[in-house]
Amino acid sequence: MKVLGYVNRFSRGVYRVQKELEENGNGKAFFDFSLITAFRVVENRSKKYFVEATNPNKVLFRGLLSVDNFNPYAKNPNIRKFFSEFSWVDEIGSGVRNVNKYLSIYTPNTKPLFIEDDLFKTIIPLVASVLGKEKAETLMELVALDRYKLNPEAVNAIVALDIAPEYGGDDNINDFFFAKEYSLGWSWHQKGMELENLRIRINRDLQDNPSFEGWSWSEKGVELFNKRTMTLFQILLVCLIPRNIEDIQELIGFNSRNKLREIYLNPL
Repeated sequence: MKVLGYVNRFSRGVYRVQKELEENGNGKAFFDFSLITAFRVVENRSKKYFVEATNPNKVLFRGLLSVDNFNPYAKNPNIRKFFSEFSWVDEIGSGVRNVNKYLSIYTPNTKPLFIEDDLFKTIIPLVASVLGKEKAETLMELVALDRYKLNPEAVNAIVALDIAPEYGGDDNINDFFFAKEYSLGWSWHQKGMELENLRIRINRDLQDNPSFEGWSWSEKGVELFNKRTMTLFQILLVCLIPRNIEDIQELIGFNSRNKLREIYLNPL
């Protein structure tokens, strides 16, 4: 991942606060900049560009924020009240809602990510392709991942999963996963051959079966992946947000914690 540049979003606001206090409040403002980071324009390994911003945060939970049903609250009521006096404060939560509402106009088929942690992180794709709701549901069925065990944040993380640009324009879900030479399933097979320790095995000749088109997604998944590969995909999907081993074990229905760690987590 390469940082292409920074945009300083703090100096102007800090200067205004200092000026107001000195001229009208007869005081001085002091700021701790140790946790503050600027906007970063980032290029990842797949040549995808996105804006990443972080802010110091009072944590209520850790993980992805569910934009559809979150309840905004003032992180620091005293600071909010202070800025409200100068009419510098928008409605609480309006920034998150507006980014989620309007981003697709500027960058089609993308979703912003808001991550609650010690630093509240906002990730906004500039040019990207994401899995999307329909393909995410299909993928979960293919790998036998019970979506009803997942909370909204986990499902949203799968829906917003970044995919390579060459797969973003294929609306035919069957071809998206199974078409020879250019499908996502084909790429899994190629990568699986390279990652010897993981032993990912994909049945790339599955589509030649005459009855293939009539199968359900779960039936195709059983034929497409061996048991080990299916478990690896389940783990990767549930770990799109941070998990401890107990959570992983429960979500994928794996009985032995020691085997889970030894056979799957350690190689990953």
